[in-house]
Amino acid sequence: MLAVATVCALASSALASSTPPTVTIGSPANSLLTKTTPITVSGTFGGSATVTVKVNGVTGTKSGSSYSARVPLTEGLNTLTATATNSAGSASASVQVTLDKTPPVIAIGAPANNSTTSAASVAVTGTVTDASAITSVKVNGTAVTPSNGAFSSTVSLSLGSNTITVTATDAAGNSCSTSITVTRVTAPTVTISSPANGLLTRTTPVTVSGSFGGTATVTVKVNGVTATKSGSSYSASVPLSDGANTLTATATNAG
Repeated sequence: MLAVATVCALASSALASSTPPTVTIGSPANSLLTKTTPITVSGTFGGSATVTVKVNGVTGTKSGSSYSARVPLTEGLNTLTATATNSAGSASASVQVTLDKTPPVIAIGAPANNSTTSAASVAVTGTVTDASAITSVKVNGTAVTPSNGAFSSTVSLSLGSNTITVTATDAAGNSCSTSITVTRVTAPTVTISSPANGLLTRTTPVTVSGSFGGTATVTVKVNGVTATKSGSSYSASVPLSDGANTLTATATNAG
């Protein structure tokens, strides 16, 4: 009878020495927004006997009372659950993280790509959209603050071709850039050297000639008649009607 009591006491002592596990998640923080996958999940665990820790099915690497596991994420909201198990039971802890690998979408509304202007500056407008918050918008390196996704910035132009680049970054760290080209030209000039103002003539048509200037392709018309150009000079044969005639030379280019 004494021997039986001793065996029962030893079995009870062995059962009492097995402590259920505990587990915590120290990183990542709950509600983290990230563009990185897989993500490292780490924390601490406790419990007697051998404790196994898994995070979403991935077995963690243990060091002392700490663990870590590399866990793949899917786009959108992810729940990360660390589960510690030993012979006495199990325990779990969870956090939620959001994976966003999609960069912002930039649409430049104005000016049009490959447009030309004679202005010294141009207003650049457009929109930026993203599932996450937009943290930065820059136009040619200058930060601008969007309002409800819309942005606007004035960019100085040099004569010739100008590249305008808009860059946007979201809260997850995704970035996107888009560029357009705007060419600044010199506004055209035009003069009439012949005929002299106030000329009285019996001849029609009359030859109107003069000079013009301006970058890009310049078109010269006199009273609607397209002039022939040679270098910076032009001439046009323009019909007259009896009486006073006003001769108007108009120079136009892409600006």
